[in-house]
Amino acid sequence: MTDISLLPSSATDLQHALALTTAKATDLNHNVIRDSRDPLICDVDLLPWLAWENSIDDAEGWVFAEGETEKRALIANYIRKHEFKGTPASIRQLFRDLGLGEIDIIEDVGKIRYDGKVIHDGTYLHGSTGSTWATYNIIVKEQPITNDQADFLKTILKGIAPARCELRQIIYTRVAIRHNNVAMYDGTYNYGAVDG
Repeated sequence: MTDISLLPSSATDLQHALALTTAKATDLNHNVIRDSRDPLICDVDLLPWLAWENSIDDAEGWVFAEGETEKRALIANYIRKHEFKGTPASIRQLFRDLGLGEIDIIEDVGKIRYDGKVIHDGTYLHGSTGSTWATYNIIVKEQPITNDQADFLKTILKGIAPARCELRQIIYTRVAIRHNNVAMYDGTYNYGAVDG
C-alpha cells in the first residue's frame, strides 16, 4: 500500500485506509473554489451570496436586476463602477448593467444659449433662476421604464451621482410604447418623463 498520509509508521492498516478514504473525499478542486467567486461562470444559486459579499443590495440595483444576466453584470462591474463613482461613465454603466441599454446624460439643463443648438422639447429648462450647473437629465434611448422603475432608479442615482448634482428628469419619449398589450393604461407607465 502506498502511504500518502502523514500518519506515523506505527499506524494500523485501518488508519491508513481511513486516511486514504478521507483524502479522496476532501480532495478539493481549486478551480471549483475559484469559479464560485466569478459572477460570470458561477452557479446561479451563488449570485445572491456574491452580491452580499460585495455589499450589493437594493440601493445598488439588486432588486431592479430581474434576470440572471443583469445580476451577473451588476456583480461583475460593481468594483469598476465604484472606481468611477460620481462620473457619467458610472451612470451609463449602471443602466447597461440593469438591461436598460444606452442613455444620454444632459448636464447643466438650465443653461440655454440662443445659438440654435437647443430645441425647446423639455430637455432644457427655460428661464430658470439660480445655479443650474449641477442639474442633469437622463434620456433613455432603448426601452421605456415603468413609474416604479423610475422611482427606484432615482434612489440608485442619488447614491452614484455626486451629492451636489440634482436629477431633473428621466426622459424616455424617444422610446415608443407599442400598442401590443404590454404597456397598459393603468398608471404603470407614463407619457415619457419622470421628474427627479
